[in-house]
Amino acid sequence: MARIVLYHNPACSKSRGAKQILAERDVDFDAAGRSGAAANPRRHR
Repeated sequence: MARIVLYHNPACSKSRGAKQILAERDVDFDAAGRSGAAANPRRHR
């Protein structure tokens, strides 16, 4: 199974909710914090 990476923005309620659901269900995931820089589309493919 592919590793889940959550691109987390703490200021976003949907992002906080997604992180909470993953944590409650004991899903193994990486949370990448928002750096303020524009996202690199090639990295997200």
